[in-house]
Parts: sequence; structure tokens; C-alpha cells
Amino acid sequence: MRLYLIILVCFSVLKFIPAPQLMAAAVATHPSPAIDNLCASANSMSSAGIVQLFPVIQGPGTNAAMVSMASPGVYFTLDGGWGTYLGNAIIQFDGNEYAYDPAIGGVLIFCSQGIYPYVVTPADESKAIIRGTVTVIATNLVPVKIEIADAHRIDIFVNDQDMNALKDAAVNFAGVTLYTDDNGLASFDRYPLGTYTYSVSYPGYISIENQSFEVMAQVETTKIILNRYVYDASFYVTSGDIPLEGASISLQGIVKITDAYGAVTFRSLAEGAYDYIITKAGYFDEKGSIVISDGNVFKEINMVSITGIYKPKSVNPGLFPNPGNEWISVSLPENCRGKFIITLADIQGRILFESKIDVTTGQFKLDTSGLKNGIYLLTASGRNFKQTFRFIKQ
Repeated sequence: MRLYLIILVCFSVLKFIPAPQLMAAAVATHPSPAIDNLCASANSMSSAGIVQLFPVIQGPGTNAAMVSMASPGVYFTLDGGWGTYLGNAIIQFDGNEYAYDPAIGGVLIFCSQGIYPYVVTPADESKAIIRGTVTVIATNLVPVKIEIADAHRIDIFVNDQDMNALKDAAVNFAGVTLYTDDNGLASFDRYPLGTYTYSVSYPGYISIENQSFEVMAQVETTKIILNRYVYDASFYVTSGDIPLEGASISLQGIVKITDAYGAVTFRSLAEGAYDYIITKAGYFDEKGSIVISDGNVFKEINMVSITGIYKPKSVNPGLFPNPGNEWISVSLPENCRGKFIITLADIQGRILFESKIDVTTGQFKLDTSGLKNGIYLLTASGRNFKQTFRFIKQ
């Protein structure tokens, strides 16, 4: 009879204990202390809602573990390897900072549903800073266990292909972006052991994207070589409507001679401004400059003869428009009718297209929308007639 009475009394007491006290009793089996000491809520968040259990999951990282509760939130615990981490730390979460107290052992943050990044920074600078994200779903508590580990430093040097240091190159390492100093160095400190990805970019250079990097030593050092973007500069030299073969073009000290089509191409040029001078016996010199920026450059030059100054004519009067984009119209002499073979070649003379057409009006159109920007040669061959036209696609 006495035993039944004791059980009945205990049941009655438990029935009327407020919810927070019940929760504290439930947490007593966990290494963390009572919930009243664990709650830490941002000013914009409601502290309503009671959690009855705090199971531990591995972290950091993206977590979606769930425990039944009245309000959603995240419960952070810090592990020092042999148990609760005994040092101080700051937890950054949803734009707020929360102090971790080793005497308490955890931080409970109430929040709304969503995906939140977090940063855990131990006060001890010999310990790594831990970064991750956590997903809060419905009215579930997400417990996150942070493993505190020793800090490691990663030094990334960025140079060009001539081994010159690149200042202000953007280096993204594990989601954190730093800019290189005068020595081309970006130093990432306080990272735990592990495998990370990095990307490096610099204006005018080919970027390196999502490369894998394994941190194993106390200080890791790596050198990154970035290659410049390079482009082509093509010149087309004429005298009136006639291509000028044998003209000498000097571009920043590099000299090339125009071919039978009056064309020459300088390849693998970095972005920047370039001065040129064009010379040919019997013609006035032509001087000028071009600017290469994010694309190939095409330059047309008409040279003036010393012995007979001409009045410039339209280039290739048989084509319109020239330069063109989507299409060109080709006009032939009035007496040119019948079957023609149309051949399209690039400026080096490589055949790109050949077709037979029947010309009845002395004019036909070609679709040039599929061609890359550049200089092309169009040859129309018929009975007692053959002519090559030059046009520019841009």
C-alpha cells in the first residue's frame, strides 16, 4: 500500500512540473548542463518553444538532423577531442554572434526555417576556425557538433607566366576570398586538416576554377601560374581596291609581310595597346595603333602611292554590306549569267564552303550568320568570268 502511495505521489508531482523543468530533467543525461543555461536567442528571434532532447550529430557541414520541438532552432556543441571543448569561442550565426562558454558546453539558437551559414572561432588562435551550413526544417531542432582541431595555414602565391607576382589577384579558398599582396601572396589561416577547393582569377588572365587542395602540413605553400588571355590582330592592306602584297607591317617590334591577299595576322597577343607602322616601296608609310581588349582585332589599311595618289573607292564594290553580319549580297557584271561555282575560304586560303548556283539576275545572297568574325575570301567562277571578293564578318 505504501509503495502504491509513493508512485502515485511521484506521478502527481511530475504531472504538474512546468515544461522547462521537464526539459532540464531530460537534458541531465546529456553532457551539457540544464537548458535554462543553454538558451541564447537573437533579438529578432522568438525564444518560445521547448526542446526535450539534444542528440549529437557529427559536424561541421550541412546538417538536416531533426528532433521534435515546438520552435525550430540549432543547438551547437563543441568537442575538444576528449569531451566538451574547454576553451572560449564565438559562434556567428544569421548575422549575430553568440558566446560559447565551456562551463555550459553548448549554445541553443532559435530561428526560422532556412539554410544558415555559421562560423565557429575559438579564442585560442592555435585552433582552427570551423565553417559550415545548417538546414533548419519545419519545427525541428538541428543539433550540430563542432570538432575543434588544430589550425593550419595555407599560403597561395600567384604569378604570371614570366614568374612576376600578380597583386590583387582574387583567390577563393573554401568559400573565402582574399586578394594577393605585393608579393602575390594570399594567406589563409586557421583551417583544419582536410581537402578543399580553390579558384584564382585576375583581369586579362585565364582563371583557374575549382582545383582540389589537401591540407596536411602545419603550413602549406603552393604557387599558381596564370596565363594571359591572347588574341589575334589581322591586317588587310590595299591600294585602292587592290590587295597590296609585300607590305611590311611592324607591330611592337614584330615584323611580318603581307601575302597575295594583302593580309597578315599577328597571333597570341595579350590585351593592351600596340603601335604599328606599315611600309612598302613606292607608298607613303602608314602609322597608327590598335587596342586589343577581350577579342580579336581586324584592321584595314589603304596605302597611298607616291607616284599617283588615288581617290579611295569602296572596298569590294561587288559585296554589300561589307563588313557584314547575317548575310551579304554579291553583285556580278551585267553580262554574267548562268551557272557559277561559289567558293568560300578563310584568309589563309583554306576552303570552307563550295556550291553551284544558277545566277539569273546578276545578284545573289549568302547567309553568313554561321561564320566566326574574321576576314574571308569569296570566289565566283563562271563562263569567261572569275573574281575573288574579300569581305569581313563582324
